[in-house]
Amino acid sequence: MKTCRHCATDNQDGASLCIECGLELSPSPSTRAAAAATALCERIVTWKAASVILIIVALVYWVLALVSVRMALHFSHLGNAAIANFLWWGVFWNTIVALLCFIGRRLMRHQTRLFLLAGNVAVLGALLIIVRNWISGLLSGRNPYPVIEILLAWLPLIYVLLYGWCQNKITQTPDVNATRPTSDEAVS
Repeated sequence: MKTCRHCATDNQDGASLCIECGLELSPSPSTRAAAAATALCERIVTWKAASVILIIVALVYWVLALVSVRMALHFSHLGNAAIANFLWWGVFWNTIVALLCFIGRRLMRHQTRLFLLAGNVAVLGALLIIVRNWISGLLSGRNPYPVIEILLAWLPLIYVLLYGWCQNKITQTPDVNATRPTSDEAVS
């Protein structure tokens, strides 16, 4: 049975017009627009691209952490404690970003609403750390090429966040009431 969205009259499944008010039984314009947006989101934002982005960002930040370890040890050996301390903090934050990207990917691959949300939180945490370090470096004069990090880290992570958000909107949780018998079915 199709229910008219205007007068709430039940109509036959094959009917195209309501038997009560005579209006069309097609989906509302907002429902059609939402379906079109969902289809567009599914075509543009894909799991494969998001997964590759998270792997690449995690590997880049892991390599940066290893390079920072080597440089911190070198500057410690030279006796320049201020630069060595700065580099050790870089090791810490780069490792955290790499771990958050890895965790976000592991969570998002399950493709359920809860795991997509948790993965998005992990990726958002990585992005916030990157932005915090970018702003700190910009204010202290230690960020000579600020646009590069925006293009190579922010935009890919924003793409992953968009993927998680779109998939969370697309993924429907099962209707709990659909599996429960109604009171009439329970009696018979």
